[in-house]
Amino acid sequence: MLLADHKTGDGVLKLLDQSLGEIKRAQALIRTAQDALKDYAHWLDANRNQDYEEFLQRAGFRGSYLILAEYKEHLDRLGQTLTGVVERWPIAVEAAKEGVFDEFLRDFSPGANAAMRLVCREAILALTFLHQIAETRYVFLDYRKLKNIN
Repeated sequence: MLLADHKTGDGVLKLLDQSLGEIKRAQALIRTAQDALKDYAHWLDANRNQDYEEFLQRAGFRGSYLILAEYKEHLDRLGQTLTGVVERWPIAVEAAKEGVFDEFLRDFSPGANAAMRLVCREAILALTFLHQIAETRYVFLDYRKLKNIN
């Protein structure tokens, strides 16, 4: 579709609109996660188990509060990166409206392209972190087994 509408720009503009909508949905999800951080911290305060924290650290993980702080950092950086992309989005739209498709298709405009690379890098860092956090579930299950907790 993008190449079929290459001469008119209709396909490019439609894809730009769709992409911007997806980025804004991602921003909303990040804000929701950021808003929940206080609740997570309160839950940790109310349910803190020093024995489990030590078990978690012996398994090679940082403590729960440090994990939560790192999660906040990933959310903040990804959110800031997406905000930068949204702020620069008009550059891509203007290029498409002006029919600068060769440059647009090759590079998506210098500013927006650099921002998209940053989004990808931040997303990879966040996903790597989430994978590591998912592994703490195994530590929790081992802890429960060791302590004979059902």
